[in-house]
Amino acid sequence: MSNSPSKLPSSFKTLSTLVQSQLNHNKRDLAKLRHLQEIWQESLPKTLGSHSNVAYLNGSEIVVYTDSPVWANKITHYQQRLLKIFQTKGCSTIQHLVIRVTPFTPTVLGKSKPHILSEHASNCLNAAATDITDPELKQALLKLSRQNRKPVTTTD
Repeated sequence: MSNSPSKLPSSFKTLSTLVQSQLNHNKRDLAKLRHLQEIWQESLPKTLGSHSNVAYLNGSEIVVYTDSPVWANKITHYQQRLLKIFQTKGCSTIQHLVIRVTPFTPTVLGKSKPHILSEHASNCLNAAATDITDPELKQALLKLSRQNRKPVTTTD
């Protein structure tokens, strides 16, 4: 059986047309964003351009993300100039520049402290291991139950 468009049910043709239309729309949006990013990079000093990117176009607003509040502040000094450049380069619908800072994601430096198992947690792992028939899993649970165990303190 051939899957040519003329032999597909009309609901598939409609879905196919809808998907194709959306893909074409997304390609146009992507091309426009690339064009805006090129203008952005050409219009700013390299240091500012390397710390910021055009994120999206929202009606008459171009939304830009920076990697810190310092760069966002510096870009505000170029705001009117940038808007004029966008308008002279064929982006006349852009009337506003919105600058946002990318949320901070902390990086872990160095080695983290090992987690200490309580006696109760260790006992639970031990008990679970006794009911396991898979030898590898059983050994892994027993090993885990013995690792980083909180030392038992006794008062004599």
